[in-house]
Amino acid sequence: LPVTQLDCGSCKSSVPYCVATGYHLIFDDFCICPSCRFPAIYSAFTKHLEDDNKCPMCNQEIVLSMVVKIADPTPFLKKSTAEAHDERDTHDE
Repeated sequence: LPVTQLDCGSCKSSVPYCVATGYHLIFDDFCICPSCRFPAIYSAFTKHLEDDNKCPMCNQEIVLSMVVKIADPTPFLKKSTAEAHDERDTHDE
């Protein structure tokens, strides 16, 4: 799957992507914006914040020390996947 493709061709699920790069998320380099809670690649998001202290998604000023690398993003990803399926099912009705 190309790093910028946002839908899986096999299962048609949305692939979570980084707010800073638009690329697929990296399991062991994961964080979320402390303001909008959108996921990001930790290294890319913190680099972005060093240059521009605003989140590209919510445009809120973010204090770099508030961004925390998440060791196990599985719960966040499962919740996001479930919410995406629920939203897709609602639109199909």
